[in-house]
Amino acid sequence: MMSSPSRQDIRGASRLTMLLLLVVLGFFIMTLARVVPVYVDHYYAKRIIDQVLMETSGDFERAAFLDAYRRRAQVNNVQVAQSEFRFRTGNPTVIELEYERRVPLMFNMDVIMSFSEEYTY
Repeated sequence: MMSSPSRQDIRGASRLTMLLLLVVLGFFIMTLARVVPVYVDHYYAKRIIDQVLMETSGDFERAAFLDAYRRRAQVNNVQVAQSEFRFRTGNPTVIELEYERRVPLMFNMDVIMSFSEEYTY
């Protein structure tokens, strides 16, 4: 017959384990807090480009595209600059959006995120 464990045998996580768990959890939350806004910016930039291209009729004009993008990016507070676009004219016109973001994490550690999108019109 098995005896029930005594009160001394029942133990939970130690304070050190809980502290370590909180430190690891804090690190992941801090990383997410710094990385997520960059991905949200990229998502909105892609959405703006798709909308501008859907509304563009006729021949593609670089200046009109950049102006429409700039206005919408300013309204949505998107931090992806016009200088990060590259255009290859031809039939079809190819718009490349390629850039990196470096976000300081802690001490001398940074998170580097690379984005690359290609659109045809």
